[in-house]
Amino acid sequence: GPAATTTGSERVEAFRDALAEYGLDLPAAYVGQGDFQAASGRRATERFLDLPTPPDVVFAADNLMALGALDAVRARGLRVPHDIALAAFDDIPWFVHTDPPITAIAQPTGELGRAAVRALADRIEGRTPQSVTLPARLVVRRSCGEPAAPTEETPAGRSTP
Repeated sequence: GPAATTTGSERVEAFRDALAEYGLDLPAAYVGQGDFQAASGRRATERFLDLPTPPDVVFAADNLMALGALDAVRARGLRVPHDIALAAFDDIPWFVHTDPPITAIAQPTGELGRAAVRALADRIEGRTPQSVTLPARLVVRRSCGEPAAPTEETPAGRSTP
């Protein structure tokens, strides 16, 4: 995402921190900038794929950029997850319908919306808005090479084994 936004910069820092917990580094060449739109996810992924040593995994900062990344991988004739894995921040319902279904970090969007309304009301009424941090969860799907989750829905509406 855009480095100038807190959303973009905080997601990159959190990703770096998580990698560091496992003793992994994130070289600058493997960090791309985007604008939370599919086209920028595609451009960043194309740049990664042009590197002398392309990454094994692309982690997109949001759902639309992940779809753009998936397009870039497919345009090169590569397959997710066989040639490169893909994961995203911001789970969306239709990720179960992509091929393969995309692994994502899910945010509690309802709670986020309620917190935003409270913050807006506080501002309007002259109070300092309260900053909140809400828990997110990892939704593992096949784009990272994992087998389908027992509750994952197929396009036909049946659960996969």
